[in-house]
Amino acid sequence: MSLRPIIIAVDGPAGSGKSSICAAAAQKLGWMTLNTGMIYRAAAYVGVIRKVIEPQKGPKSPQVFRVDELAMGRLARELAQDLKWDSSKQGLEWQGKLLGSDLDDPTIAGAASLIAKMAGVREALLDIQRTLALAAPRGIFVDGRDIGTVVFPDAELKIFFTATLEVRAKRRLDQLSGPTSGAEVALEEIRNAIAYRDHQDQSRQSAPLKKADDAVEFDTSLWSFDESVEQLIALIQKLNLC
Repeated sequence: MSLRPIIIAVDGPAGSGKSSICAAAAQKLGWMTLNTGMIYRAAAYVGVIRKVIEPQKGPKSPQVFRVDELAMGRLARELAQDLKWDSSKQGLEWQGKLLGSDLDDPTIAGAASLIAKMAGVREALLDIQRTLALAAPRGIFVDGRDIGTVVFPDAELKIFFTATLEVRAKRRLDQLSGPTSGAEVALEEIRNAIAYRDHQDQSRQSAPLKKADDAVEFDTSLWSFDESVEQLIALIQKLNLC
């Protein structure tokens, strides 16, 4: 009998709710979660502080970077040996340090999106994603951009989260500043940034964002957060995975 945990492979664009909804569902089920996007942000964070990635002067959206791609690939391989995932804190530890708010910086997010297109970086970080996920004792939600197509193509269940661009932009604005009024300019900037990120994720040559052929589409546009959590758990229960 296999000791492998139940793997729920979750993919979807930025702002679709996959990380927060899966975290809430996991808490109710007594499962774990792994946000693989944080692994790329961690790589970007270390790349910036080591000056392998250097932000350049230019328009704020999209941010412009100079990257030594070969050095970034080597750094990603080194980094993979030192990363640990703390599911209870929804964060990564690197050399004993919890990388929390460090990874929320827009510059780090932009750099992460850029290096995620690099085949050498993706290859270097692939094994650590699998290793961290397979350490789960029961079941785990693994979310990212290529989980069902590359990281765990043999997952017990594949889910593709989605939501309209407008809904995703409003959610991201709320995450950054809380519900506000008179924030049309900020909302427009966020909408443009998400649309640009969508284009990057979907058009990159290495492991582009796409729905796996056997994935279940999960549109959160018309549901509240709590409703989305309930729907996700109901889907898993319907398939007798918990």
